[in-house]
Amino acid sequence: MTEQLNQLLADSMTLGDLYKRSHWQVAGPTFYQLHLLFDKHFGEQVDLVDAIAEEQHAPADRTRAISEQYD
Repeated sequence: MTEQLNQLLADSMTLGDLYKRSHWQVAGPTFYQLHLLFDKHFGEQVDLVDAIAEEQHAPADRTRAISEQYD
């Protein structure tokens, strides 16, 4: 489970970085809409990264209980 959370965390951080990079490189007639969209998605990735990191540091009993919910 730890390896899977680590991979999910790394992937989510990378995706967030890509959203932020795109946020700053948008140009053209749809600049404003895309700028806002990429910023929104970046914010969602930040929240997800935070939730994953908190889960990784959760006490073992809590982690096991949450894991059993998704089995």
